[in-house]
Amino acid sequence: MNQKRKFIDYFESVFEKNIHNEMIVYKKSSFYPCVQIEVITVEKSREDMGILEMTILKLINLGISDLTQIAKLTGFNKADKLNALIEEMIGYGMLECNKNKLMISSIGKESISCGHQMIATRASLLLCGITGKLIPKAMYGAKRIEVSDLPSCIGFKYLIDEKPTISLESLNLKDIDKRKYNIKDEVAYISEYIDYTQVFLEADITIYKTSQNSYQPEITINKDEVDWAIDSKQLLNEISIDNTKLSDYSQNFKDYFSEFGFSDIEVINKEFNCVEIIASSIPEKTLKLDFNGHPLLAYIGNFSQQSNYEYMPIPINRLPFPQKKKKKDKKLYMVIQGQMIYLSTTSNEILQKAILYRKLYEIKYDFYKIPYEERNKKFSEYFYEKIHQLEFDMETIQDLIDNYLSQRFKKMVYKGEN
Repeated sequence: MNQKRKFIDYFESVFEKNIHNEMIVYKKSSFYPCVQIEVITVEKSREDMGILEMTILKLINLGISDLTQIAKLTGFNKADKLNALIEEMIGYGMLECNKNKLMISSIGKESISCGHQMIATRASLLLCGITGKLIPKAMYGAKRIEVSDLPSCIGFKYLIDEKPTISLESLNLKDIDKRKYNIKDEVAYISEYIDYTQVFLEADITIYKTSQNSYQPEITINKDEVDWAIDSKQLLNEISIDNTKLSDYSQNFKDYFSEFGFSDIEVINKEFNCVEIIASSIPEKTLKLDFNGHPLLAYIGNFSQQSNYEYMPIPINRLPFPQKKKKKDKKLYMVIQGQMIYLSTTSNEILQKAILYRKLYEIKYDFYKIPYEERNKKFSEYFYEKIHQLEFDMETIQDLIDNYLSQRFKKMVYKGEN
């Protein structure tokens, strides 16, 4: 039941908020508290119980515990011929052996009463360290960190506090979709708790401003949203107090972006301690530089039309490019702790290119939202059909495809993909 760690495309995760007119004001990696608990589950075997196994259980249940006597009653002339089967039944938890005396377990008695083989298996489950709720199977692929390893990997990640005690009520397995929580359908109940370990799952905290102008926090683990446990007010308060106002480092930002050719830079304070960097021009070579798999151009926008998501910058939560060692502004790197940087321009030419890039990306995004079995054409066919509906001339579109799309994206455009 191992789950793969899902690839998280930063650009896509932010773009999804933009297209719903939800502006991200904070985004940071974090650690979410969990309890990894080892349990014994009792489950109904998919195989029917053999007549011999059922007979052995019934005989032992009647008090016949001598293996030689059991062998004779079941038609075997030697007791050792039953050794392998008895050991298997002990392994499944149906029988117990104490001082060479066989005894039937509660699982064995259940097997007799229901007429099916019930077996005990060991399982490892994750519980939320705040509420005690079972963690969904989809989140099991997230990286796990034990408490002893926190000092070496916490860095600047946000550590979400656990509760000192949690309820184990969720382990009664009542009225739940077992498969959703990494538990086999055949499991009837949990019979025993063996051990537990406190762990943290790698997670992402995002705070965004909704279309109703309220702030909404969101925690995701392995791309799946934690839709429980969040005390929104407390989390918002802690983060807003903890953050540095980025506009206080106005000159540092000007020096940094000037190094990459930004002209006439203006630094504007934005809500939630974020900052907007406005430039009148940016060199083409800088616009083409890769940042998280996309050219810098993809992130640039303008707040002049906030009601239109196409104009909105794609916010970033770190400096996009490394500086030369002699010029590196360590202080600037340190103060950016989840607050967003919005790259804006007063150049209509750059802005239109950025809008076009995001429109081309949106075509790709929409294509992959179509279920595979419902796609009736290759990506290249779909792409060319959609670009002819854009309000840009083909020469401009072609120039952007050739100069700004990644090699992977261009290969899809020219060679097609289902």
